[in-house]
Amino acid sequence: MRRLPRTADRRHIIARRLPSDQERAADRRQGTGPEADRRQGTGPEADRRPTLHRRATARRVPRSVAALTAVALLVSGCGASAGLSAAQLRTRARRDCLAAARSLQRIPSPAVYSGAGAFLARGIAVIGPELTALRRLHPAGGVTAAAYSTALDASRAELSAMRLAVRRIDRNADPIATLRALQARLTPLETRADAAWRSLGLGVCADA
Repeated sequence: MRRLPRTADRRHIIARRLPSDQERAADRRQGTGPEADRRQGTGPEADRRPTLHRRATARRVPRSVAALTAVALLVSGCGASAGLSAAQLRTRARRDCLAAARSLQRIPSPAVYSGAGAFLARGIAVIGPELTALRRLHPAGGVTAAAYSTALDASRAELSAMRLAVRRIDRNADPIATLRALQARLTPLETRADAAWRSLGLGVCADA
């Protein structure tokens, strides 16, 4: 078996592998040698850097993706609210319907048929914003959501019928005939909307 060199011999071998002070000084003057390789990004250590860079980048990418995903989820959730419970829906819808009912009560009834168009227009100016506010409420699924959707759909149809009547009156249609046609159109819609509102405990919205 080959014998290991003595300690002195090993020091001699290591010393032979290391550059002398004169060799290091010459390397610095000529811009060569291990130190120059390190400064210029060459040599064996540089061969390892791309691998280390790729590994660091690979670690950063998932974190970046996760951060972007979190931001996207937060942004997509801005302005959205969870479905309201039946009690929450009643509280918030009642507030909007009461405000509309008070405003409608302040509109004087027309003394003559020629004032029907203006009377309807003032009512539309109240009911339109009321329905806009009610559409912003989103009840949780189930029977409550279905009844609320029915009430809103029928109420929107009522509003559309009123707007159509105003346009006809503005075009010199007979106000009496127009109001009779409007009443015929509103009767089934009011029946459907009232039933839905009352099933939700929102009789005030049926009366508004």
